[in-house]
Parts: sequence; C-alpha cells; structure tokens
Amino acid sequence: MKSKALELLALGLLSLPTVGNAALVTISGQGSADGNWNVTTVSSGSLPVGYTSQVWWGSATVAAAFAVALADDLGYPNLGYDIAGPTGATYAPLFGYETFVTSVGTGFGARTTQSGVGSVLFQEILGRRTFTWAVAERATTSPPPVPLPAAAWLLLSGLAGLGVLGRRSKAA
Repeated sequence: MKSKALELLALGLLSLPTVGNAALVTISGQGSADGNWNVTTVSSGSLPVGYTSQVWWGSATVAAAFAVALADDLGYPNLGYDIAGPTGATYAPLFGYETFVTSVGTGFGARTTQSGVGSVLFQEILGRRTFTWAVAERATTSPPPVPLPAAAWLLLSGLAGLGVLGRRSKAA
C-alpha cells in the first residue's frame, strides 16, 4: 500500500511543469527598460510572433545593454552568420531590434555576445536558418502572497489523508 502511494506521489511530481532556459538580468541607465527582467529563449527562423513588442525593439543601445547583462547565462546557441561577421563562431541568444530589406531578402539586426566579447552586432537574412531569440518579461518584485487559510485547509486535508492511509495499512 505504501509503495503504491509513493508511486502516485512520484508520478505527480514528474508531471509538474519545469522551467526551461531562463536568467534574471538587471538593467540600469536605459530609462523605461531599467529594472529586473526574466529572460528566456525561443527558436525560430523568422522573428517570433509579437517580437517587435520587446522592450529593446527599435533601440540598439537597449538591446546591447540586455546582451551584456545576459552575457553567457543562457549559453551560445547561435552559430556564425554571413553578412557582418565570421562564420563558425557561436553567439548568445539574439536581442533583435530592427529589420531591413536587402537585395536577397528581409534581414534583421540584433545585439548579442560572443564568447569573451561584449556586445556585438549580429545581422542575417530571415529564413536562412533557425535562431535562438531572447524574450524578456519584467520580473515581479515580490512573490504573490500565499493565502494562509487555504494553505491551512490543504495541510489539514493532506494530514487526514495520510492518517486514513495509515489506518488502512494497519487494518490489512
């Protein structure tokens, strides 16, 4: 009986959602972008849906501040590029801040970091390969309050359930 309960508990814990790649960065000196941000990543060959609403969109300076603050916290998932730099190098997630049109297609400008190097310009034509983009949302300053009355009822019901399980195993 105990092993069945433990199996159910383990199965329940395994089904909980997990947080993927994420980092907390602090930005200062960038006006409305100042503060703490949770930065995660998304992979896409084009600009992710809604990407132009990111706080750094339209500002290479703010994008660079985020790239420097993130540094290598989320690794270097992007492989070298063709337009403005060497191929074969690896780069941190991209903080895209503009799109532009060339004779070969629509491209984007982004700031990122390269191993051992501060903020660097990253340019490429969209659709040629998949990129790892940085996505940020403002970090909450404090966790939401835990409703204590509800927590107490949950604790009491859990203890009662354990008591019932204990009585059943003694009766068997």
